[in-house]
Amino acid sequence: MFIKRKSNSGTALSSKIGGAAMALMMNEKSENLLLQAATVYIHENELSEFKLRCRIVSAEGGLPGKDLLNENVIISSSIKKGTLSVDLSSYNLLINKPFFLVFEWIVDKTLVDYYNRLATQRPAWWPKGPVSKTANS
Repeated sequence: MFIKRKSNSGTALSSKIGGAAMALMMNEKSENLLLQAATVYIHENELSEFKLRCRIVSAEGGLPGKDLLNENVIISSSIKKGTLSVDLSSYNLLINKPFFLVFEWIVDKTLVDYYNRLATQRPAWWPKGPVSKTANS
């Protein structure tokens, strides 16, 4: 028997620098879970568009291990605030061990351009942002 349920687990990530990632351990009780979707809450977004990579990663010794998906799951969005979900039902992920749900903020041309526009406006303490080399330049 496989259990389908929502998880209200969560964590926060606050970063002004692309390339950041958030990993949340799930299924710590090692139940049989059918993973249908993954959701992340966007608190505030100033970009015209951003990209996230969703990864499902094994937990090995309490740390992220191997990817359980055989392909990149990329989400593109222009949402300014709210819930962003990715449908994972087509992957038929039946997981019976702890795993990590990971969202990675992808550095791309949109993000680099955003930081370049802000370069003269940001205070001295503001992170410098990504280097000009991008994943999709």
